[in-house]
Amino acid sequence: MKRRLFYTKFASPRYERRWIGRWRWEIRDGLGGITVLASGHTLTERGAHRRIERTLRRCEQLTWTTATDRPVLRPLSEAEACLICALLQHHGVPVDVSLCGVAVVVTPIAELTTEQEVRALTAVLDVTDAPVRWAGVA
Repeated sequence: MKRRLFYTKFASPRYERRWIGRWRWEIRDGLGGITVLASGHTLTERGAHRRIERTLRRCEQLTWTTATDRPVLRPLSEAEACLICALLQHHGVPVDVSLCGVAVVVTPIAELTTEQEVRALTAVLDVTDAPVRWAGVA
């Protein structure tokens, strides 16, 4: 089974003829969407229609009301949390990264500068899309 495709606005299919015997198709998130969900090439216009129809069956809309309602597509493992913690501490960012269920908890060990906070948050969000919580911050 192929992987599911998730969109937030709506799936917008389009196709165009590149040259004789070459049709390019793609499905984007929204009309002017930057995110391309799927794309490909076929030999005929009918082939492009069939590929789009088949791919649209795999598309699902992400709907949530709060950040904790959305599904976590890339969960963080305990080993990855330890690796991120070690890399951040190696680069001079004194934080501890742990997991609380699916959420990621970042605990500062000492007072952090703005640049260190940004570096810690970027390191975590590059690996996962799980909710991130800062511990010890009011």
